[in-house]
Amino acid sequence: MQLLGVRSKFRGQGLGKRLVAQAIAEARADCCSKMVLWTQRSMVAAHHLYESNGFLQVGSFERNGREFLVYSINL
Repeated sequence: MQLLGVRSKFRGQGLGKRLVAQAIAEARADCCSKMVLWTQRSMVAAHHLYESNGFLQVGSFERNGREFLVYSINL
């Protein structure tokens, strides 16, 4: 999963949650055993979205002066 986003006028309708759930389902169908992603610390809504889909925060790192959180889910 890369660069997931929902336009502001469509937010609050559960589209992000459905997109993440679909990405997880497709990864499982492809026999993946794990998904790992990272997002900026400031993107709090994204953190809640990933956590509500079963992702756990497993680390963090800094790049180009920005801090990122790493999330993972076992499939």
